[in-house]
Amino acid sequence: MRQRRSFRQDIQHAFRAFESPNYRVLFWPQSLSICGNWMQHTAIGWLVYRLTDSPAWLGGVTFLSLFPIFIFSLWAGVLGDRYPRKNILWLTNLGSLFLSLSFAYLTFTGEIDPTRIAFFCLFLGLLNAVEIPTRQAFVLDLVSQSHLQSAVALNSSVFNLARLIGPVAAGFLIDLHDESLCFALNGMLRIPILASLFFLTLDAPSNNRKESENIWKDLFSGLRYVRSSEELRALLQMLAALSFLGIWFPSFLPAFAKDVVEGGPRALGYLYGATGMGSFLGAYLLARSTRPHQTGPRVAYASVCFSVGLILFSRVQGLVPAVSILFFVGLALSTQNVGVNTLVQLLAPDELRGRITSVYTVALLGVGPIGVLLAGVLAEHIGVVNTLALSGLGCLAASLWFARQVHRVVLRIDD
Repeated sequence: MRQRRSFRQDIQHAFRAFESPNYRVLFWPQSLSICGNWMQHTAIGWLVYRLTDSPAWLGGVTFLSLFPIFIFSLWAGVLGDRYPRKNILWLTNLGSLFLSLSFAYLTFTGEIDPTRIAFFCLFLGLLNAVEIPTRQAFVLDLVSQSHLQSAVALNSSVFNLARLIGPVAAGFLIDLHDESLCFALNGMLRIPILASLFFLTLDAPSNNRKESENIWKDLFSGLRYVRSSEELRALLQMLAALSFLGIWFPSFLPAFAKDVVEGGPRALGYLYGATGMGSFLGAYLLARSTRPHQTGPRVAYASVCFSVGLILFSRVQGLVPAVSILFFVGLALSTQNVGVNTLVQLLAPDELRGRITSVYTVALLGVGPIGVLLAGVLAEHIGVVNTLALSGLGCLAASLWFARQVHRVVLRIDD
């Protein structure tokens, strides 16, 4: 009979990734930087809707910020398997710093317009296309495989806690002055993460070796492996379906905050924050898990709950019920995303890790821009709430399909 762990042991187990000195060095600066990212994301959404009053523009700027991930992330995975990931992360963070400070200046001086916002989001998307898959693959350069689930879940916890703190802070900063404060602060928060990357001491990284002189061969070797693995294929197909159909729903929260609950930037911050609080709890619950073979069923269950929650959210009117439902939507979404990330990392061979995590990034973030662009156009004709309801129904169908495939993932993890 398995002995039940104490609360203190649960906490120690959830935070076991901190046993790695490199992980500790990078964790806190990265946490601050992610918080800044969410402030910036919230400010962009509010600024766009303030200038245009158009859901289609909200969908358009989200498309521009994410579509480069669809185009370039696979190549970024090849680069991450060939060259030091630490150097790649340093360069992409430096680029983000200059981009955010430039955008802060344009907003502060009143020279900003929707076209410039679109270009900003496009350049930001190009940097993210390289940075995100590299950061995902970098986890196993910092911790051992036995601490992988803790590291992935803690990273997701930070991401989702930042989703709580960042938007609420952005709401107050926008009320205080304007969106430029959020952009400037996000740029300054890149400085600690740039400094921390210098202090990492990595032992014989598993990448940094060229499999061949032909980058195309390296790219397709990763794609062939994903295609040959039924377990990876099922996970990534489900993730791509939900990304296309509904994971983008936060992009329309500015319209929901202004038109449905009739609030301002603070109401928008509460909506984002509720999603982040639920997501933080979901990531923590997975971090304390000791049974990887249970992760697959949890992913299936969480995907169904996310879909149902999205449908219910589309039907509410007031701010309090909307915040309450978004808490549970965030919890389910985080459980699903962290679970898929953990399973993909466990199923990926070390020599292909960068390429396979880049496929994961495309499935999570690269497919969504197409969906959000179509959703923005649809919302112009049938409204935001009806668009969210249809997306929830589509996500539910994809989740039920994956629930019938999940036994394959459980069998592979058990092996």
